[in-house]
Amino acid sequence: LSNAIEKHPIFNSHYLNDDIKTFKEINIGYAFAAKQGLVVPVIKNTENKSIIEIAKVIREYSKIEKTGFKSEHFIGGTFSITNLSSTVVDYFDPLINPPQVGILGIGRTSSEPFYDQGKLKERKIGYISLTFDHRVVDGYPAAKFLEEIIKNINEPSNIDG
Repeated sequence: LSNAIEKHPIFNSHYLNDDIKTFKEINIGYAFAAKQGLVVPVIKNTENKSIIEIAKVIREYSKIEKTGFKSEHFIGGTFSITNLSSTVVDYFDPLINPPQVGILGIGRTSSEPFYDQGKLKERKIGYISLTFDHRVVDGYPAAKFLEEIIKNINEPSNIDG
Protein backbone atom coordinates (compact mmCIF):
# COMPACT_ATOMS: atom_id res chain seq x y z
CA LEU A 1 0.00 0.00 0.00
CA SER A 2 2.74 2.44 0.96
CA ASN A 3 4.60 1.77 -2.28
CA ALA A 4 1.42 2.37 -4.30
CA ILE A 5 0.80 5.63 -2.42
CA GLU A 6 4.34 6.78 -3.25
CA LYS A 7 3.54 6.26 -6.93
CA HIS A 8 0.08 7.87 -6.59
CA PRO A 9 0.64 10.61 -3.98
CA ILE A 10 -2.79 12.21 -4.40
CA PHE A 11 -4.09 9.39 -2.18
CA ASN A 12 -1.82 10.65 0.61
CA SER A 13 -3.90 13.80 0.98
CA HIS A 14 -6.44 15.45 3.18
CA TYR A 15 -9.43 17.37 1.84
CA LEU A 16 -10.55 20.08 4.23
CA ASN A 17 -12.30 23.40 3.67
CA ASP A 18 -12.19 23.01 -0.13
CA ASP A 19 -8.41 22.57 0.00
CA ILE A 20 -6.24 19.56 -0.84
CA LYS A 21 -3.10 19.03 1.22
CA THR A 22 -0.77 16.26 0.05
CA PHE A 23 1.76 14.86 2.51
CA LYS A 24 5.29 13.49 2.05
CA GLU A 25 5.13 11.17 5.04
CA ILE A 26 2.83 8.19 4.59
CA ASN A 27 1.02 7.52 7.87
CA ILE A 28 -1.40 4.64 7.49
CA GLY A 29 -4.32 4.26 9.86
CA TYR A 30 -4.92 0.59 10.59
CA ALA A 31 -8.60 0.07 11.46
CA PHE A 32 -9.49 -2.95 13.56
CA ALA A 33 -12.10 -4.12 16.02
CA ALA A 34 -11.08 -3.80 19.65
CA LYS A 35 -12.87 -4.38 22.94
CA GLN A 36 -14.00 -0.76 22.96
CA GLY A 37 -15.10 -0.82 19.31
CA LEU A 38 -13.41 0.29 16.11
CA VAL A 39 -9.96 1.82 16.59
CA VAL A 40 -7.63 3.30 13.96
CA PRO A 41 -4.09 3.64 15.32
CA VAL A 42 -1.58 5.12 12.88
CA ILE A 43 1.57 3.46 11.54
CA LYS A 44 3.85 6.43 10.94
CA ASN A 45 6.30 6.86 8.06
CA THR A 46 5.50 3.58 6.31
CA GLU A 47 7.48 4.78 3.29
CA ASN A 48 10.62 4.20 5.39
CA LYS A 49 9.60 0.84 6.88
CA SER A 50 9.96 -2.70 5.58
CA ILE A 51 7.01 -5.08 5.54
CA ILE A 52 8.50 -6.78 8.62
CA GLU A 53 8.79 -3.46 10.49
CA ILE A 54 5.16 -2.63 9.66
CA ALA A 55 4.05 -6.09 10.84
CA LYS A 56 5.89 -5.50 14.14
CA VAL A 57 4.03 -2.21 14.65
CA ILE A 58 0.70 -3.95 13.98
CA ARG A 59 1.62 -6.71 16.45
CA GLU A 60 2.58 -4.05 19.01
CA TYR A 61 -0.78 -2.34 18.52
CA SER A 62 -2.58 -5.61 19.26
CA LYS A 63 -0.67 -5.75 22.57
CA ILE A 64 -1.38 -2.08 23.34
CA GLU A 65 -5.08 -2.70 22.67
CA LYS A 66 -5.16 -4.94 25.74
CA THR A 67 -3.68 -2.26 28.01
CA GLY A 68 -5.20 0.81 26.38
CA PHE A 69 -4.29 3.17 23.58
CA LYS A 70 -3.14 6.75 24.10
CA SER A 71 -4.39 9.65 22.02
CA GLU A 72 -1.03 9.95 20.21
CA HIS A 73 -1.60 6.49 18.67
CA PHE A 74 -4.44 7.97 16.57
CA ILE A 75 -2.84 11.21 15.33
CA GLY A 76 -1.55 12.00 11.85
CA GLY A 77 -3.14 9.39 9.59
CA THR A 78 -2.95 10.24 5.88
CA PHE A 79 -4.66 7.10 4.48
CA SER A 80 -6.41 4.14 6.11
CA ILE A 81 -6.75 0.41 5.65
CA THR A 82 -9.35 -1.90 7.14
CA ASN A 83 -9.39 -5.66 7.09
CA LEU A 84 -12.29 -8.11 7.44
CA SER A 85 -10.28 -11.12 6.26
CA SER A 86 -10.93 -12.97 9.54
CA THR A 87 -14.67 -12.98 8.75
CA VAL A 88 -16.76 -14.54 5.97
CA VAL A 89 -17.00 -11.16 4.21
CA ASP A 90 -15.54 -11.18 0.71
CA TYR A 91 -16.20 -7.58 -0.25
CA PHE A 92 -17.40 -4.45 1.53
CA ASP A 93 -17.45 -0.68 1.13
CA PRO A 94 -15.39 0.93 3.91
CA LEU A 95 -16.08 4.52 4.92
CA ILE A 96 -13.43 7.21 4.52
CA ASN A 97 -11.88 8.56 7.71
CA PRO A 98 -12.13 12.33 7.03
CA PRO A 99 -10.21 14.44 6.15
CA GLN A 100 -8.37 11.54 4.46
CA VAL A 101 -9.32 10.99 0.82
CA GLY A 102 -9.24 7.20 0.72
CA ILE A 103 -9.46 3.89 2.53
CA LEU A 104 -8.58 0.40 1.35
CA GLY A 105 -10.78 -2.51 2.43
CA ILE A 106 -9.51 -6.09 2.48
CA GLY A 107 -11.95 -9.01 2.48
CA ARG A 108 -11.24 -12.65 3.19
CA THR A 109 -9.17 -14.85 0.95
CA SER A 110 -10.42 -18.16 -0.34
CA SER A 111 -9.42 -20.88 -2.76
CA GLU A 112 -10.95 -21.20 -6.19
CA PRO A 113 -10.41 -23.73 -8.97
CA PHE A 114 -9.07 -22.61 -12.34
CA TYR A 115 -7.70 -24.17 -15.50
CA ASP A 116 -4.06 -23.69 -16.43
CA GLN A 117 -3.07 -25.17 -19.81
CA GLY A 118 -5.89 -27.70 -19.57
CA LYS A 119 -5.12 -28.77 -16.00
CA LEU A 120 -7.40 -28.07 -13.08
CA LYS A 121 -5.52 -26.17 -10.36
CA GLU A 122 -6.34 -24.15 -7.28
CA ARG A 123 -5.40 -20.57 -6.43
CA LYS A 124 -6.01 -18.12 -3.61
CA ILE A 125 -8.14 -15.10 -4.37
CA GLY A 126 -8.96 -12.10 -2.27
CA TYR A 127 -11.06 -9.00 -2.66
CA ILE A 128 -9.95 -5.46 -2.06
CA SER A 129 -12.03 -2.34 -2.31
CA LEU A 130 -11.13 1.31 -2.46
CA THR A 131 -13.37 4.08 -1.25
CA PHE A 132 -12.16 7.52 -2.31
CA ASP A 133 -13.25 11.13 -2.34
CA HIS A 134 -14.30 12.15 -5.87
CA ARG A 135 -13.67 15.78 -5.00
CA VAL A 136 -9.96 14.90 -5.04
CA VAL A 137 -9.52 11.95 -7.40
CA ASP A 138 -11.47 10.39 -10.27
CA GLY A 139 -12.18 6.77 -11.13
CA TYR A 140 -9.40 6.14 -13.64
CA PRO A 141 -6.55 7.30 -11.35
CA ALA A 142 -8.18 5.24 -8.57
CA ALA A 143 -8.17 2.17 -10.83
CA LYS A 144 -4.47 2.73 -11.61
CA PHE A 145 -3.79 2.99 -7.86
CA LEU A 146 -5.61 -0.32 -7.28
CA GLU A 147 -3.65 -1.89 -10.15
CA GLU A 148 -0.42 -0.89 -8.39
CA ILE A 149 -1.60 -2.45 -5.12
CA ILE A 150 -2.60 -5.67 -6.91
CA LYS A 151 0.76 -5.78 -8.71
CA ASN A 152 2.54 -5.42 -5.35
CA ILE A 153 0.46 -8.23 -3.81
CA ASN A 154 1.03 -10.56 -6.75
CA GLU A 155 4.74 -9.79 -7.13
CA PRO A 156 6.12 -8.38 -3.88
CA SER A 157 9.71 -8.88 -5.05
CA ASN A 158 9.14 -6.08 -7.60
CA ILE A 159 8.35 -3.46 -4.95
CA ASP A 160 10.78 -0.55 -5.12
CA GLY A 161 12.82 0.24 -2.03
